[in-house]
Amino acid sequence: MQRTICSILLMILIVISCGCQAEPKKASKEQALPALTALVNEISSFDNRIYVYRDYADGWNHFTQRTWRGEYGIKPILLQEYATVAYSGTTSIHTAINFKQQKWGGFLFLNGALGPGEFEPILNLGEVDAGMDLTGAQALVFYARGQNGGEKVEFFCSGLGHNELGPQEPFADSAPKISTGIITLSTEWKQYTLKLNGYDLKRISCGFGWIAQADHNKEQEQIEFLVDEVYFSVNTPPEKLMLASYSPVPTAREDYVINNAAFVNDNALACIALFRGGQKERASQIAQGLVFAAKYDRYFSDGRIRNAYQSGTLNNFPGWYSGQRKTYAVLPSFYLFTTQRWHEDYYMVSSDLTSIAWAILALCEAAENYPEQTDYAVTAKQLAKFALQFRDENTAGFYSGFGGWEQGQKLLEAKSTQYNLEIMAAFKRVASLPGIIAQEKEQYLTAAQSAESFILQQYDPEQSCFLPGLGVARTSDSVLLDSNSLAALILPVEYQGQKEKALHFVREHLRAQVGYSCSDTDLKGIWWSGTAQMALALIEVEPEETQAELSSALQQAKLSSGMLPAASIDYLDSGRRNIGDERPTYFFNRAHIGATAWLALVEMNSNPFISQKIRN
Repeated sequence: MQRTICSILLMILIVISCGCQAEPKKASKEQALPALTALVNEISSFDNRIYVYRDYADGWNHFTQRTWRGEYGIKPILLQEYATVAYSGTTSIHTAINFKQQKWGGFLFLNGALGPGEFEPILNLGEVDAGMDLTGAQALVFYARGQNGGEKVEFFCSGLGHNELGPQEPFADSAPKISTGIITLSTEWKQYTLKLNGYDLKRISCGFGWIAQADHNKEQEQIEFLVDEVYFSVNTPPEKLMLASYSPVPTAREDYVINNAAFVNDNALACIALFRGGQKERASQIAQGLVFAAKYDRYFSDGRIRNAYQSGTLNNFPGWYSGQRKTYAVLPSFYLFTTQRWHEDYYMVSSDLTSIAWAILALCEAAENYPEQTDYAVTAKQLAKFALQFRDENTAGFYSGFGGWEQGQKLLEAKSTQYNLEIMAAFKRVASLPGIIAQEKEQYLTAAQSAESFILQQYDPEQSCFLPGLGVARTSDSVLLDSNSLAALILPVEYQGQKEKALHFVREHLRAQVGYSCSDTDLKGIWWSGTAQMALALIEVEPEETQAELSSALQQAKLSSGMLPAASIDYLDSGRRNIGDERPTYFFNRAHIGATAWLALVEMNSNPFISQKIRN
């Protein structure tokens, strides 16, 4: 996989943090929590499935390498993995073969292999030990339909490295070819199931394939057909995962490049919301993903976490290495048709303070819910220790993290009010973990005080609001919503006067229709995550009907899935430029994990910065 610096013209800024000092109202067990249900439904949609193909460039896909097999080495006309006619999601695989050119042909969907230090995978036809262990899989399920009807195709899995005499390659698939036989397709989508019981599936490198022959399609010179939702049926849900922050969009849209990006901020907030809603098992799936990401970086061994990971179970494919590591958390990438290569994004591979802070908060929540599982507390303290290096030793506050790729990372010397608010809350939370020694506790509380001092320096008494910070690139001299809503939610009660004035400033200057925008320079659309922050913050200082008004607007903005979009319009300007490379950062009108988690917290009137023990 090619790994290059790509300055795409968009970047999604995932800004999530919240808190308040007043004890929130508890949601009764009978109270409906539709946003929480939407999060549970999103996670449960991956239960008991190992996908071969879910959507184009989807993070849950396996067996991603394609190779054609057929007569005379002539390829079929087409294998297009982003057809817009789909059974589910946004894309399907559209494929064709012309029998004037060859009498038979088809494609294999292989695991491939990636050698240490390499960027381009090889196909691996059984020469390399890189098969996937699918032991326990009960069936291969897929959906297919013909373009015109009557297309006759054979579908199959396994059998790589075999011929009629059996396995021939040193690492041939452990099972022979398992076939549907010849299937006649109609113009309607139909589910097909290939039973796998009784087969040895411990090493499978060919996850799916198809072959079509002229002899079986005598009435047609060419056939075309579509395939979608190809997966192995298994008995158990994934132990760990991260969810894509945004719902997918077709490749015709520029912002498709974030389709498989699971931002740490969003997943951490969803983790906390799920714990607060009593969904411990679902929350722990994300918490385990955070632990894995911090433990198995592809390059570093210092316990850091990146800003985003590839959505899915995070594991690299069998036989796919990065550097010298055989196990690592996969970072997101995207295919650019202009370069015909896969690329990675500057922000996603970076380690910003906001991502570190939110991972700490989620892991502290997990440690509280699962005190017997020490890996949560250990990883939270490990991340907190990593964050200490960004403290400005000369003045108050914390720098913004590390930007860029492994061998060219640089310190991001800007100091963000938002980031300092979040890390302040994270340090306080980790300092309260059971079993933490006195010296560590003092160290983290001192660090939290440094962040707090910087935040107070950013309060502008003339405007009665909190400024974005020092050296934080902005599209103008804008005032940002989260610098104020988060200050109102996180700062201690002794700063109640500044908090109330900051909220008043937001209400006067950042109101956009029935909600709030990101900054006072672009009021064309609503930032739903920020609006949810305000709904929680206003509990402290405003009449109940004001908070209810925002809650009603948030509920009305939900999509049919129950998910909340990040913004009411596409390309809503966040008011910021990316700290590392100064690209504009935007939000989109797409279903969003972070926004939905915020809404779930509003539904519960729950503050993610107050521990369960304190609240209860």
